[in-house]
Amino acid sequence: MTTAVSAEGIKYAYPDGTLALDGVSFDIREGERVAFVGANGAGKSTLLLTLNGVLKGEGTVRIHGVAVEARNMKAVRRMVGIVFQNPDDQLFCPTALDDVMFGPLNMGLSRNDAMAKAEKTLADVGLSDVGGKSPFHLSHGQKKRVAMATVLSMDCRVLALDEPTSGLDPKGRKEAIKLMGGLSGSLIVATHDFGLVRELCDRVIILSKGKNVADGTPSVILSDSVLLAEHGLE
Repeated sequence: MTTAVSAEGIKYAYPDGTLALDGVSFDIREGERVAFVGANGAGKSTLLLTLNGVLKGEGTVRIHGVAVEARNMKAVRRMVGIVFQNPDDQLFCPTALDDVMFGPLNMGLSRNDAMAKAEKTLADVGLSDVGGKSPFHLSHGQKKRVAMATVLSMDCRVLALDEPTSGLDPKGRKEAIKLMGGLSGSLIVATHDFGLVRELCDRVIILSKGKNVADGTPSVILSDSVLLAEHGLE
């Protein structure tokens, strides 16, 4: 099968010297749904940000064969969409519709086409009635879905979601998992939500102190209580 994401020897240290990633390597197939789990500080969020060049350290990342490097950023960011853990970090326009239109407009669509695309995407995430509202007046769950719509409107081939169910009530969590389950393309999820992993993902990779230390199916990885405890997971 086609390799969607290939990472080899990824290292990243923050300016204060904190080593967030320490030689992470993995391949993800096209259409595969992979969860990265780990304790706080394990490197999950940092890893997601290396996938489209928001952060750049040592090592190599390729998206459908295209290296994540300065000369390829436009192509890479059309293929990889990242949804941040906190939707307030992603939403900045006067209305939800403007936020969802932003990506298509920057890809070169006309305003009419971008608006049609944004309206359809908001409908797809169950928010057809909020387009004219300020995203900052929406509930946390609605903000999460608008943030996801900003990425879906760009038809990215790889979606990377950081803690997509955090802060959601049971109904919002169920809706989020249903929405993710209907997505096409490759899905990468950084999460503490093992229920989501069991329901949604084909594969689990444990990150611990910036290294990937285990890789397997949810049924195998999440049933190994000794392995989970060893890496700060319950």
